[in-house]
Amino acid sequence: MSQELDEVTSYDVLKELENTDFSTNTEIDIDKYYASIENVERDTQLAQSLESEYQVQVLGPKYLTEKCAEDINKDIKSIENLLDIYDVEKDKIKNMSNTEIDKIFGIVKHFNLKLSKSVNGMIFNLTLTREEYKFIANAFRNSLSYNGNDILMMGDLKNTLDVWESIDKNLPTSIPSFVVEIDIKNIVVMYQFLSKHEVKGISKLFYTFANIINYIKEANDLFNAFNVIRERVNSKFLVWAGATNSITETLSINETLSIDTEV
Repeated sequence: MSQELDEVTSYDVLKELENTDFSTNTEIDIDKYYASIENVERDTQLAQSLESEYQVQVLGPKYLTEKCAEDINKDIKSIENLLDIYDVEKDKIKNMSNTEIDKIFGIVKHFNLKLSKSVNGMIFNLTLTREEYKFIANAFRNSLSYNGNDILMMGDLKNTLDVWESIDKNLPTSIPSFVVEIDIKNIVVMYQFLSKHEVKGISKLFYTFANIINYIKEANDLFNAFNVIRERVNSKFLVWAGATNSITETLSINETLSIDTEV
């Protein structure tokens, strides 16, 4: 029987467990300690989920197109609604055949895979001033050094930078800023290169560089936030999938018993 522990007690009990000297073959209260671990993990997951939702609300409008955010949120809602409609505790799914349950599983799995693909394929919009773009272009064109591995890493990013250069050249110089697109892979690669770049002193260049690094950080934070949400939805899906598997196994056993009885 699991023990009910409040939030404060759970942390105290977990600390007590971590300080236990197991070399003395000490007997431990398994239920109490396991309950504390469950409670702390639940609190941690809740905190991460709330933080992720906040990051999405704050950073989403800044870095994602409205359609991209809507598509991801639609996938999340589709999965959650389907899991609710076909909740294993409801008669709707209990009265289905194995074939019908397998089809529902395939439909929910489709949306779950689509969500993962949507999150991993997110395209970020960065609004760069002309000064910020020139800083990036100059860093990659004139300042940074590249070895063989760097050149391989630069593949897709170079194509992205070429597109940015074309936008910069074709826009009237009177326009002070413009929007460019970049995916999460190239966000990471760009940071790896720019982290090796240096500026001297706290000058205008310093603040331009700081802005660029902050854009990269926030875009990465947004990606991580969506990943936390995706993992939460995926965990619900896996629990549901395991439960539906138990139902189909029971149905198969019942069908076998029914056939044996008829024989």
